[in-house]
Amino acid sequence: MKQFQIMLARESTLMAWFRKIRSYLEAADLPEEAMLFRIFSDTADEAQVLPVLEKLKSFFPDAAYAGTTTAGNIVHGSLMDAHMALTCTILEEPDSRTEVLQLPMDSAHQEESTRILLDRIAGSPWVKAVEIMMTLSDLDLRRFCQELSSVDESIRIYGGGTNARDAHNGDTSRTFVFSCAGGIERHQGVFILQGGPSFHIDTRYLIGWNRIGKPFRVTGARGNMLLTLNGRPAREVYRHYLQIPEGEHFFRLANVFPLAFESGGTPYLRIIVSNQEDGSLRLGSFVDEDSVCSITYGDPDAIMESMKSNLVRINEFAPQVIELFSCVARQYFWGAGVVSQETMPFEEIASTSGYYTSGEFLRTRREVLLHNSTIVIAAMREGEAVSEEKELDLPEVEVTHQLRVSKCLAAFINAQTE
Repeated sequence: MKQFQIMLARESTLMAWFRKIRSYLEAADLPEEAMLFRIFSDTADEAQVLPVLEKLKSFFPDAAYAGTTTAGNIVHGSLMDAHMALTCTILEEPDSRTEVLQLPMDSAHQEESTRILLDRIAGSPWVKAVEIMMTLSDLDLRRFCQELSSVDESIRIYGGGTNARDAHNGDTSRTFVFSCAGGIERHQGVFILQGGPSFHIDTRYLIGWNRIGKPFRVTGARGNMLLTLNGRPAREVYRHYLQIPEGEHFFRLANVFPLAFESGGTPYLRIIVSNQEDGSLRLGSFVDEDSVCSITYGDPDAIMESMKSNLVRINEFAPQVIELFSCVARQYFWGAGVVSQETMPFEEIASTSGYYTSGEFLRTRREVLLHNSTIVIAAMREGEAVSEEKELDLPEVEVTHQLRVSKCLAAFINAQTE
């Protein structure tokens, strides 16, 4: 397995990159069908994507591709300023396979599309992984996740929701996906099926957000809308306990304090997307009535310990390619200039790329969950693991004084609450 990456600045750079890939294919005597291009655009501007697609299809007419809008692109492990990034993953073993599906996921078509996806997976015994790129805006994906959890337990399922840097206050309704199996579309999902005897994959996740204060019971919920906590309007709880004022800064401030839930022993978070006039809060995904949750805060030490633990495990797996799906809320927590310190170390192990999302899919044990404020990690290789593991220089991460103070205050609040 070989991967090429590019941060797209101008057309001449793209064409030179294509020629480099062509030379590699010819030297290795591999067909275009062995390639999968992933295309990431950090703005919801179709005019930016279309010329790139035309050039790609002209240069590599038989190559598969899939793409999405993002809240930032990860190239060689770091958040990049360029509006577009591309990767090309080449499967070098003849028994490795990739297939791309694109299906409508709005409420009118979601049930049928889920059945088509499940039937395709069931009819493809070579499949070992399903990668998801999906527009999440206003979609209730509870049933979709439940149905997808029914596929064979050996199949890894992971991915991310669309986002965009020009999405105002979490409004991702203009974001889109696209692929060789369909056009530029909203309210759709792109599903990349990967596998074959030589294909191996390991998936993990990293959170690092800890609970603060007392737990709450969800006393009112509808789809993605959180109506009441302990019988009080959900917005009132955030205003009372965190003093987050209403207005244009509510989204960015509340995002840093997501709600923690648990399902089957697996923790997951829900970010606050927006506050409504009736006192309810729109979350990053569905929430169950009568469930128990807690407000959380980002603990920089917990984040970095989790990162280091995942680095060790992934290094043992010896991947050739690593994909990261990281929630945009992590940018708000660290700051865009610092957030790469939790993703850059993966590049030491293997070629690392990805994007910042509006939600992260991951199958843990058997259950498929949609996470927020999380990094989902997919590590892949062809063939057996190389016995020589790389020596990791685990980083010492810079943590601001303000974040240290926040951790101390959170510890104080938890001690008082107890």
